[in-house]
Amino acid sequence: MGKKIDHKCWYAERKQTWYKGLVTGIKAEHTDTVKTEFSVTYDSAEEDDDEWVFDLLQDLKKNDLIVRDFESQPLVNGLIVSILKQIILKDAWRDL
Repeated sequence: MGKKIDHKCWYAERKQTWYKGLVTGIKAEHTDTVKTEFSVTYDSAEEDDDEWVFDLLQDLKKNDLIVRDFESQPLVNGLIVSILKQIILKDAWRDL
């Protein structure tokens, strides 16, 4: 929580847009970690209190999410993403 992100959203005709936002909390936990739902507010939202809910770890897995708090340390950011992907894959493997 409290992490600044860039989040890719897909629209009709395979158009994509990146939005800057802030992860504000966990909305719903799941035993399958990848399905955990997070609350997000976006810098471009019309209302400051607009809250959106996404399974961000799925988006991270698809490279549709960038955690920006670590952008000044790309090696650390890459390591964290690598660790998160390993956790996601381990959980997915367990469900097979």
